[in-house]
Formats: sequence, structure tokens, C-alpha cells
Amino acid sequence: MALRPTPSNDAGVDLERIRKEQAKPRHARLRIMIAGDPNRPIRTISLPRRLPLIASVVVGTLALATVVLACGSWKLSDALTGLGNLRLYQACMAAEHARFARYGEPLSLVVIDVDKLKRINDEHGHLAGNEALRAIADVIRREAREVDVAARYGGDEFLVVLPHTTLPRAGFFADRVRDAVRQLTVHGVRLSVSIGVAALSRPGSTETADDLLQRADAAAYRAKRDGGDRTCLDGG
Repeated sequence: MALRPTPSNDAGVDLERIRKEQAKPRHARLRIMIAGDPNRPIRTISLPRRLPLIASVVVGTLALATVVLACGSWKLSDALTGLGNLRLYQACMAAEHARFARYGEPLSLVVIDVDKLKRINDEHGHLAGNEALRAIADVIRREAREVDVAARYGGDEFLVVLPHTTLPRAGFFADRVRDAVRQLTVHGVRLSVSIGVAALSRPGSTETADDLLQRADAAAYRAKRDGGDRTCLDGG
């Protein structure tokens, strides 16, 4: 996937707004917009003055993301849940993995698999299933930090990229999501999720972003196989 589309006025891109966004001071709060709409930020990040190295890396990433997201032809949100979609996940994961490879910052990935979604669809219809997905997406959005990136991966799966996060801390995040989802019911069915967590934390590792996804997905599969409504850490 090309991450550097050439902005074009023919594509409806507001080039002046992009230039202003990129020209902001590096300690400013930056907003990533989706489909060129400044009223729908995916995330806002504070860049502290006392961390110039990290700030410069983050600003570079966000400058690239601003161009990508401002292009009206790049649809990066999931229409049902309002979270990111697979394309957004891929773009952000590529940037975070590159940062890990260069600076050794820990990087975690969480795979969230919705339990009993087929049962809800079969017994109550797909509108009820959609209601369940939106409710779980709201929990993920509420529990995620400003720097995290959450996306819908498939019919009943979500991904959350956790930069600067070790495996144990990512596990704490996963448990918060799981506990909150347990409080939800749709048409009398109590919702639950099976969650897999994996991390990159060894500087010099040659693992790819796909390797990380594969490990997190395998952990989520083990959580579901063992009865669901649980968190499984990679290697645990």
C-alpha cells in the first residue's frame, strides 16, 4: 500500500489546511483528520517540549498521516463503528513498527474477538449484531489512550495498536476492555470478548508487523478455544 499519495486539488484536498497543520510548532496538539473532516479527529496527541527526539519522530509520522487522511479518496474509517479500518491500521502499524525497529520502543498489539456474535445474529438479526459491535467499539474507544490506534479488522474482530507499551501493560488494557464489555447486554444476551495480546520489546528483533499480528491473533484464538471471555498473552 502506498503511504505517500500525491495531494491534488482535483481530489478535493485542502492543500492550504495541510500546510498549516504541518507548520504547527512541534510541541502543539495535533489532530489527525479522517476524510478531510477536521471535526472528526481519530486521535489528538500532546507533544511535550522535554522529549524532542520522540516529538520529532511523532511529528513526522503525523505530518505523513495528515496528508493521507486529508485525501477524500482515502476512506480510513469503519462505517459501522466509527473506528479505523484495516487501511488505517496498516498505515499506523507500519509507522510504529519502523519506530520500534529504529529506537527499540516497545510496541504491543491487541486482537479483540467478539464472543457469541453469530448467536446474536441468528437469534435476533443482524441489526442486533451491529448494535453489539457498536457498543463494544465504544468501550474500546473509551479505554484507549490518545496515542493508541483502534480499528475494526473483520466481521467480529478489532485491533488496537499500543505504542510505547510492554506486554504486561497491554494485558492490563485488555482486561479493562474485557471487564467493561461484560457489563453490556444486547437483547438479553450478555456480551463478552476473547482477547489476544502480543508485543515487540527486544531491540534488534527482525519480526515484522505481520509476525506480531499473527502472534496476537493466535493468542486470541487460544482465549476463545478455552471458553471465551478471557485474555491470553502471547507466550503465556
